[in-house]
Amino acid sequence: MPKIIIIGAGISGLSCAYDLISRGYEVEIYERGDTFGGQAKSLRTNKCFVPYAWRIWTNYYYNFLDITGNIPFENGKTVRDNIVPIPKYTHELQNKNGRQVSGGTTLDPKNFNSRSDYYRVWNKLLNMFLFSDKRLRENDITFYDYIDPKDKPTEDFAMEFVGPIIGMEAKKATLFCITKGWEVTYLSRSIHTGLFDQSQIYVANGPYSEVIFNPWVKYLVEQGVTIHTNAEITYINYDKIAKKIVSIDTVDQKSISADDFIICMDQSSISKLINTNKDLMDIEMLKKSTELSTYGNEMYFGMVLHFSEKFDPPLGTGCAQTQPWKVVIENFSASWGKKYIEHCKSEEIIQASCLDLYPGLNGKMLHECSVEEAIQETIEQLRRSKLMKDLKTTSGKSIWEVFTGYDIWPEWINGKDGKITNKNNFYKFSINKNCWDLMPSTKTPVKNLFFGSVITKTEVPMVSMEIACSNGRHAAKAICEKYQTSSPHVYKHPGFLPKILAPYRGMDWVLFSMGIRSNMIVVFILMNILFIIMLILLIRGIYRQFKG
Repeated sequence: MPKIIIIGAGISGLSCAYDLISRGYEVEIYERGDTFGGQAKSLRTNKCFVPYAWRIWTNYYYNFLDITGNIPFENGKTVRDNIVPIPKYTHELQNKNGRQVSGGTTLDPKNFNSRSDYYRVWNKLLNMFLFSDKRLRENDITFYDYIDPKDKPTEDFAMEFVGPIIGMEAKKATLFCITKGWEVTYLSRSIHTGLFDQSQIYVANGPYSEVIFNPWVKYLVEQGVTIHTNAEITYINYDKIAKKIVSIDTVDQKSISADDFIICMDQSSISKLINTNKDLMDIEMLKKSTELSTYGNEMYFGMVLHFSEKFDPPLGTGCAQTQPWKVVIENFSASWGKKYIEHCKSEEIIQASCLDLYPGLNGKMLHECSVEEAIQETIEQLRRSKLMKDLKTTSGKSIWEVFTGYDIWPEWINGKDGKITNKNNFYKFSINKNCWDLMPSTKTPVKNLFFGSVITKTEVPMVSMEIACSNGRHAAKAICEKYQTSSPHVYKHPGFLPKILAPYRGMDWVLFSMGIRSNMIVVFILMNILFIIMLILLIRGIYRQFKG
């Protein structure tokens, strides 16, 4: 069978390897570091485990669940069994499922200066779900510019709807991306039975690497995948005449050949690698992919806080909505297994994530802070938030009296300008303005080069662990189709909303193609009135025929 080299051991690379090795291909993975899972992994520190940012799973993680449901864990369980329902409590919303979301306190009529301001936001939201794809993509407009905030409550909603909720860059993510991302993430029905039938939001029951990625890698190795760590790829040897990749060079100057190559790296690493070869830069698709880091790199800062006593009432997940950085928290100790909590020697382990939204209490945006300032600002905003300000321990103390320290993702350092930066230029990807047209397809003009990472353009304009997984599977499927072997089944993500709204979106496409930018709520009402009239006439006709 052909030899396939996968560059990168993140979710997309591991997913691609899973499908290829199960079909008999010779598979090798080259990973620049010594850990696995990309930005979804957790790292073991001297104190505990720290992730890049918080992670949740929802009903639409079809491919992720499919693969992890076949990877063994411990005691007869699978890795999928480590994805558990989110703790059903928060400090602010007892017995509710999950964090406070937009549409709750942020999209509350009491927050708005007038009813007209409030209804204006709803008019915008309802219209965007009725728009055709063609209209959503007009001028590559951002969600923020589409909402066009005229007041502070509307701006707060727009920032949170994109930032903490979808996880994209609040002022730069496109309307197309946010609309599709929202309907797929939160409005998809599970195709599985059991675990995901009762709720919509799930978390891991331990550090991500310990309960997901390390077992995944162990399984792949047992199946015959060869994984090379600390093996950064520095150059791609391309035969311009044959339009084929001949080999790749590693950091220790080894040249590795294969039949096919699959890129499963982040946008910054892709730019760095492809830019080393002038002939590859002459290929439009590949050249465009090198520009993604310019537009799509997103600042996403995370840290883990430790407390020596249990909280009362218990804390699950939440969002510090009243604070400028809208810090999202997840209480790891509410869902982690006992052995992981004991390893960290803390009673409560809180993961806090924030994006570059507003100037903080110190007057600085996140990207303007030093690492030390970002840490201090995040903690101070949590201290002042409704979520944690008055929270007590079981002994009656303020939780901040028993705050014992923190961990941060170790790649955050201060740059030469004294501002926070990632030493490996390792940033989350956000589908911002200009990005969609720059994103590469799975198949490239190079005969034996494929893309499988989250930046690949497939059926959903979204960035998540599931999309990384499905994109990796799409790359594996392309390989199988090339060699005419059995292909993996790649679950698509249609959701149920597109089916319901298809007639209205179709009408918008027709009207928009004619240059008519209609209010789709009005069109929706008129189309339904027409449908009801036609239904009444049909029933009357059937009745008369039957009676006659």
